[in-house]
Amino acid sequence: MNVNMCVVGHSLQILSGALALVAAAIWFVASQVKSPPDFSSESVTESGGLSSLIDKLLRSVAHQSRLNALAAFFAALAAVCSIPQAWMPTCWG
Repeated sequence: MNVNMCVVGHSLQILSGALALVAAAIWFVASQVKSPPDFSSESVTESGGLSSLIDKLLRSVAHQSRLNALAAFFAALAAVCSIPQAWMPTCWG
């Protein structure tokens, strides 16, 4: 079986770049997660009490944490795809 190492190297570069873009997009979405605006006495009474406001905050932090974990997973996959390229031949053309 004859494997063209240039094709494999280019494929790994493309896959690594695509996975890195997915990670960046997920991290961007994670940065946009909204949290409760403030903990002033007005917002506490309007939102149904302090425990309700804290519950909303915990849910938004948990959602952001899950997104960050997913983004880190894709970034790790991108890094794993980049490692073999260090030992591949340089291909021109």
